[in-house]
Order: sequence, then structure tokens, then C-alpha cells
Amino acid sequence: MNRDTIIFVGSSNTFGLGLEIEFRPKYNDDNWLKENGINLPLPIEKEDRYYWKKYRWSKLVCDELGMVEHNAHDEIHNLTDEEPKGLLGGNAIETIWIMTRDKENVELKNLLNETKYIVLEIGYVRWWDENLHGSNDGKEYPNTIREMITLINNPKSDASVVAKSLEWLKNLDEEIYWNETFKKYFELKKDYPEIKFILFPWGGPNVPGLSKNLLNPLVKDDYIDIDDHYTSKFPYGSVQHYMFVNKLTVGDVAKAFNGNYEFNYKDDHAGSEGQKKIAKMVINHIKKLENEKQ
Repeated sequence: MNRDTIIFVGSSNTFGLGLEIEFRPKYNDDNWLKENGINLPLPIEKEDRYYWKKYRWSKLVCDELGMVEHNAHDEIHNLTDEEPKGLLGGNAIETIWIMTRDKENVELKNLLNETKYIVLEIGYVRWWDENLHGSNDGKEYPNTIREMITLINNPKSDASVVAKSLEWLKNLDEEIYWNETFKKYFELKKDYPEIKFILFPWGGPNVPGLSKNLLNPLVKDDYIDIDDHYTSKFPYGSVQHYMFVNKLTVGDVAKAFNGNYEFNYKDDHAGSEGQKKIAKMVINHIKKLENEKQ
């Protein structure tokens, strides 16, 4: 069977958020920027998706390796809808775990039979409760800590959503969170032994539970080591740190953040040059895996 597909799962860093600010004419128009400024988070609009898909690292990886890109977020942010669908899962491991639960799904079976690698962006604690986020109760529940802070500080927020967010924060134990996450990861590896799973440490890994799991002998060959952070003393512990240090974020390069325009904070997603650097990390890791097979 010819396995020629790479599945990419993560969050905004994986589907390309922020690239629209660097490239979309609207966000590079001097008059528009002077009148509106940039107030993050911006509403996601259908026009943005063209720039995500054209410049993001997952596309660059597959272009270089001659493989088929399957970015899970193109389904989550359905290109045929005016409004994107909600994110599925709290983190990349949980997302792919939820996506693959329906073992009888023929379309999923076909996709997985064609898949050689699954690349998972990891590093951030995200809230996902199927009974809340996965329900259709008409309420919008936050996923990230930043979203929760914004929600809590907004006097117009739904009180019941605020209460549930505060409850989750109060009960959060990061070590337990990551231990439970990696239990699902090991289940996935057992269920799909023909697929090579790759962990991409995007956020700071030095948090309870995550660093311990990354140092687990069962995953030591699975993650992309940003300059051998876990085995030596190089300066980069995560992709995000690499982007910040080398000034490769959208906030560093986009006109909207580098002119006489108002903004609330600089976008910290990878810019187009950063996307190229990130793609190279993944490409080098996959080439190393291929060489080891020979």
C-alpha cells in the first residue's frame, strides 16, 4: 500500500492563523490600518484561508517531500462554510484521538491507510469538554487560557460560561492533564503501528507533566528536538521560543505592527519566513527517519 499522506493536527499555529495579517491586502492598506488598527483576536473571515493554505509550514513540508497534505483544520474550518466550525479537542493529541474513534468510518479508514506520518503540535494546555464544547447549547466556551482571561474580564460574558471556566481553572492540574493526554497518545500508537507519529513541541515544554512525558523512553524518538534541547544546552526549548528569539513572528514582520498604527498586542504566530524555518525542522526530522530505515 502506497502511503503518501501526512496528517497535521494542532491549533492556530498549524492551520496558519496570522498569515492573513502579513499578506491580505486589507491588513496592508495604509488607510484601513489608520482607521481600524489591529485588535486581536481578529474575526476569522473566509478570505483569510487562502493565505493560511498558501504559506503555512504543513504545505511547505509536503511540497518539499512530494507528499499529500491533510491539515485537519481544513475540515474544522470548513472552506465551504461562511463561518468556520469550532476546534475539535483540547490539544493535538486529543483532537486526533477524537477524530479516529469511529473505527467504522470508511472515509477515515481510507485516509489512515494512505497516511505515513501524523505530525502533532503540542505544548499548550487547552480546555475541551465534549459535554460543553461539543454540545449544541448555543454557548461559546473558551479553549485557551488567554480566551478565558478575556471572557472573565468581559462584563458582558455569559455568567454560566464564566463559572464553568473558573471551575476548570481551579481544578486544573497540569501534570495530570499531560499524563492523561499521553495515555491517549500511546493508545493511538498501538492502534496505528503502520503510521509514524511525530510530536512537535511548540509551546514551552518545561511545564509539569509535559517535559516528563517527552523524556519518556517510549516517545524519545517521536518528537522534533529543537536544537537538542532535551539532551544538551542549546537555547531553544520550543518552536515558539525559536520564533521569538529570531524575530520570525507575524508581529515582527507584518506592516500592521510595524507602522504608525494602533494594535492591542503583536501577533505571535509564525510569519512566512518563520513558516519556512519550521517546515525545515519537520523535513529534516522526516528525512532522518527515512535514512534510519535504510
